[in-house]
Amino acid sequence: MGWFKSGKDEPKAPVPAPADDRLTADQVHVLVDGIAELISTVDHQRLLVSIVDKAIAAVGAERGILFLFGDGDPEKLVIQVARDKTGRDLPLPVQYSTTVTRKVATEGTPMCWKVSSHEGAVDLSRSIVDMKLRAVMCVTLRVKERRLGLIYVDSRANQREFTAADLRFFDALAGALSIGVENARLVQEAIAAERMKEQMKIARHIQEGLLPRDPKGLTSFDVAGRAIPAEEALGDYYDFIPVAERDLLVAIGDVSGHGLGPALLMSSARALLRSAVRGAFRLDEVLGRMNDQFARDSDGAIFMSLQLIELDDRERVLRFANAGHTAPLLLRADGAIETLPGDGLALGIEEGMPYDVSEPVQMNSGDVLVLITDGILEARQGDVVFGRERLAQSILRSRDGGATAVIRAIHDDVIQFTGNTDQDDDVTLVVIKAR
Repeated sequence: MGWFKSGKDEPKAPVPAPADDRLTADQVHVLVDGIAELISTVDHQRLLVSIVDKAIAAVGAERGILFLFGDGDPEKLVIQVARDKTGRDLPLPVQYSTTVTRKVATEGTPMCWKVSSHEGAVDLSRSIVDMKLRAVMCVTLRVKERRLGLIYVDSRANQREFTAADLRFFDALAGALSIGVENARLVQEAIAAERMKEQMKIARHIQEGLLPRDPKGLTSFDVAGRAIPAEEALGDYYDFIPVAERDLLVAIGDVSGHGLGPALLMSSARALLRSAVRGAFRLDEVLGRMNDQFARDSDGAIFMSLQLIELDDRERVLRFANAGHTAPLLLRADGAIETLPGDGLALGIEEGMPYDVSEPVQMNSGDVLVLITDGILEARQGDVVFGRERLAQSILRSRDGGATAVIRAIHDDVIQFTGNTDQDDDVTLVVIKAR
């Protein structure tokens, strides 16, 4: 079927619709029928097809095309539906007047264009003989002041010329059906959001099964951990991994961002770490292998901070290595406060990064080491953050209890400080108390 290409037509000025044009009974019926369908139909694509079919039938056109603005930009016309008067989909790519659509998209004014019988013909193949386009009509789909896209129809010379009355009706039809387009879009977004919420719930359920139990049977240490996600899924990570005969590896980490992606990376980190510490290992080598793997997998788009602490239960000694994680707070039994330094680069930013292992740190009875993610320090009351000083006071008030009691006290203090408002970040902490 031959239709004119962009730039070949020489349209006359747009025909304005007289203010006193009235809709016919048939046109009123089409409008009512269209509104009824948009109310009852939530299938977005089905509704778009129905809108185009109704537009074609309502004005006696031969073809109809519905465009939506890509990213809300009128310069980005994306064809959603292209149909002919028999209800068949037109094969893509579809030829249409970009002169008309560009003008309507830019100015937002409905237009009815006539092409004189000797202008605008284009032969698309030798099998097409003198198929001339006579008229084009194009109007915007809009909800209030927001334009969603365009409806475009055209007709051949021997079929139909659109009138000002057609334009008035066509614009009214588009205005009514635009509500359906917007409602269907909102429904689809709600369905997608509900589906994502369900996926996040599943991810959280899986993660809860992966979080470790507090370790038992240690002679020199009382150890406990807790993680509270800001969303359904958790981007923070902690783990307790028995190593050697009586040693324990403690890990705490924080994946950048929130949502399902960081949650998946967190689960990958757990599997990778547990694989890396089988048999003999060094903390710096473990971090190096994990860093290289993350850098290859995420291409630097997502990174993860990680702190590893190896507890020697016989000697009550620990060693640690840090990959860009928040420094732990060590409260000595005499009230002195220390931090465990470490400035290694977070995992996943760059391959081949070196990591250091600390000298042994002797823990004495009553010492409390608190490992945290930044969700605790950055918990807010207005513009004021919880910070290290409040964290230290929480530890001081609760240090006579066990590791679980210290966790409970810190969490309660954070909740009281923030006024129980929704947290912006995951909150995870591990407490190690020397017996």
